[in-house]
Amino acid sequence: MDAPRFIRDSKAQTEIIGKTIIIMFFVLIFFFINVFFSSTNEVQLSDAEFRAVKAYKFIVNSPDLACYTAGTKYDACLDGTKLSQKRTEDYADILGFAEIKLAGSETPLYSNPKPGWKQKISYIFPVSIYSSEEFTAGNLIVVVFQ
Repeated sequence: MDAPRFIRDSKAQTEIIGKTIIIMFFVLIFFFINVFFSSTNEVQLSDAEFRAVKAYKFIVNSPDLACYTAGTKYDACLDGTKLSQKRTEDYADILGFAEIKLAGSETPLYSNPKPGWKQKISYIFPVSIYSSEEFTAGNLIVVVFQ
């Protein structure tokens, strides 16, 4: 039994292979474009989000406010006794136009509203507060002015 003519014909085989390669090329291009654009969209932060995260990281990593027990620094932890004593107005060049306070507190840790601001966006970050030998949960509210 002989194979069909299109399989025996080398010209037909070359055409089939060529079309297969072209289809695979377009599939790969589509795949790489899809992966590239979906990953870059997820990583990009708006300017306000970036400034809020920057302010949060600065506050929780500040030696002036971080909590240490037995020489160990805790992540995302603020020392309650330092909070009542320290104000961060001298950090305006780092924190920019923002207001930072603990949820439930009327007195902000930092306040520098932008003159003539058009929009303010609030971001809430969880933190631990160490005071009187115990940890409590709290929220750090970062308001960014635009």
